[in-house]
Amino acid sequence: MRRLFRFITAQVDIARSTIRIGVLKLLYPGLKIIGSTIASGCKIICVKGSVIVIENSFIERGTKIIADHGGEVYIRNSYIGDNCVIVARELIRIEQGTKIAEMVVIRDQDHQINDLSQFNTAPIFIGANVWIGAKVTILKGSDIGDGCVVGAHSIVKNKLDGDAVYVGAPARKIKVITRGDISHIGANNSKHI
Repeated sequence: MRRLFRFITAQVDIARSTIRIGVLKLLYPGLKIIGSTIASGCKIICVKGSVIVIENSFIERGTKIIADHGGEVYIRNSYIGDNCVIVARELIRIEQGTKIAEMVVIRDQDHQINDLSQFNTAPIFIGANVWIGAKVTILKGSDIGDGCVVGAHSIVKNKLDGDAVYVGAPARKIKVITRGDISHIGANNSKHI
């Protein structure tokens, strides 16, 4: 009986996601969502000549993805956890196999000190097979290499080498990852990818 209930619930969630995606595509011509699931409570906004492309990804509940003033967001074959915030005025690119935990903030802009109506922007690149822990903040101009792990509550600014573990504010490299280290990473979340 439980198995049947879970199956029915999953089918209802898929149907609701399909409807959500259809409505979003009607609202925003710069939005492309292909083979992805968008959970309830997500807010996706793509205005003023902006582009958002989400391919084969799972976006959890309460996440906000916003592209404004010509900003571009590309998310490929990735998992985005609950209540994340992704805001682009220039470019945010998240490559395949990346897993982002809950409440992560990724912004490619900040306000100018002398004029809060103006923004400073720089693109953000997140490589393939990256694992980002809960409540991480990724600031403009960041470039996270393939296979990188960023510990919870870290603040990412600038370039992080691939195949390494980073923690802290600002994030500092504490370990280089070897092939034996990564066999178990993300095994529990692979169902969403």
